[in-house]
Amino acid sequence: MENAGRCPYGYDEQKMEKQMLKPTACGLTADLRPNVVVADFEQGTTYPLWYHTTFIRVEDALEYLKVLYKDGIDPDDVFEHKFWLSLDEL
Repeated sequence: MENAGRCPYGYDEQKMEKQMLKPTACGLTADLRPNVVVADFEQGTTYPLWYHTTFIRVEDALEYLKVLYKDGIDPDDVFEHKFWLSLDEL
């Protein structure tokens, strides 16, 4: 998700300020693991991501997804902290 010669995805190239990743779709797996799709509109590419752990209660997982839709996902949680994983990383 990072291309040579351009700023890392999730940063405003003009201001170099962190921009939250906004999910374009979301859901839950059968074991209550949140999953989202974020889009890089410049490249026309979508990236499905899965949360690093599962929830015990469906209500808690759904509430978490609501917060993600409202606030977005911190790019550091994807690239640095690895709270969100690609299918290959699961």
